[in-house]
Amino acid sequence: MALTKITSKMTDDTIPQKTAHGAMKLPVGATGQRPTGEAGDLRYNSTTGEFEGYTTEWGSIGGGIGDEYISATPTLSSSFPSEIVIGNYSSYVNPTFIIKIGSTVIPHTNNAGTLTLYAPASLSGTQTASVEAFDVGKLYNASAGTVSVVMKNLTARYWRLTNQVQGASQPPIYSAWQLYPSLNGGGTIRGSASAITASYNYSSNNVQNLYNTSTIAWYLHNHPNTLASHWVRYDLGSAQEVLSMKWANYSTTNNYYASSFTIQNSNDGTNWADIKNVTQTSGGNTLRTINL
Repeated sequence: MALTKITSKMTDDTIPQKTAHGAMKLPVGATGQRPTGEAGDLRYNSTTGEFEGYTTEWGSIGGGIGDEYISATPTLSSSFPSEIVIGNYSSYVNPTFIIKIGSTVIPHTNNAGTLTLYAPASLSGTQTASVEAFDVGKLYNASAGTVSVVMKNLTARYWRLTNQVQGASQPPIYSAWQLYPSLNGGGTIRGSASAITASYNYSSNNVQNLYNTSTIAWYLHNHPNTLASHWVRYDLGSAQEVLSMKWANYSTTNNYYASSFTIQNSNDGTNWADIKNVTQTSGGNTLRTINL
């Protein structure tokens, strides 16, 4: 709603007010009730607790509850390395988060309230992380919430895929599993084809094909023991940082894939640390990228 220009000639009776000689009453409504704005419009946003105005878009003009406004302190939990889950994520409108370990700001990605942290190797092990939540540019809690989180170390010599759960009627078939030094599959593939070994591989399939081809490379048909116990492993020869991976199931149907598996790493080949749980709902020979 556009307001009439206020001039010194106006009387108290001309301006909408709560009481005579009191305060001017602006329109009040939630964010979702904003009218089509015109330059110069003013209103009070009941969602954010702020006065806002319109120039080319709606924005805060100050005079609200202020930076100490507390709407929803983030509730935090961590059950997997380098992940923090925001339990009340749905209470925010358009949130961003600042995560710190000590005074170090930790880069992260946000997937619907699951924050994946990317900390330097020096911060591996159990750490106390603090989380501040901002929403629509507004500080939502004056003091950060804290949570104990195990920070994974992404620099290791050995990497393996294991702990598979059969996704459909047939055991999984893989055509590729590649490790990369940068996020989103960036940089040159780590290791080499000869660096790949497996606990079991059906028939004459060549597990080394996982390095860079699309043919059947690792097939768990007629596997002994349990599917979850089998693994495929890279030996990079020395400790190297891996930030992302690509993988593909060979099958073009939904019948030959793992519904979930775990990525682990180790520096001695004996003691393994969980790095990432990967889930999928179908097969198909599509190379997929995931950040660790």
